[in-house]
Amino acid sequence: MPKETRRRLSEFTTDECWHCGGSGVALDHKAVGRYVRELRGKAGKSLRSVAENMEISAAYLSDLERGNRNWSQGLWDDLMGVL
Repeated sequence: MPKETRRRLSEFTTDECWHCGGSGVALDHKAVGRYVRELRGKAGKSLRSVAENMEISAAYLSDLERGNRNWSQGLWDDLMGVL
């Protein structure tokens, strides 16, 4: 996917922050994960190959894609460098 069509991590926000009971803005980690899975699929890359290039485990990337782990800007930047 061309880099100019990629979204920034800060675009995935929700008003339902579970840390503060819904009164703040937080990342929607499930939405980020869905987007990453779609982006990875369009690039034709396997979860394992992307994880290896990011230097994380495939299980950890899978958790990120399912929204079970939190994305950091560093992880996002690593992913964008791989894709």
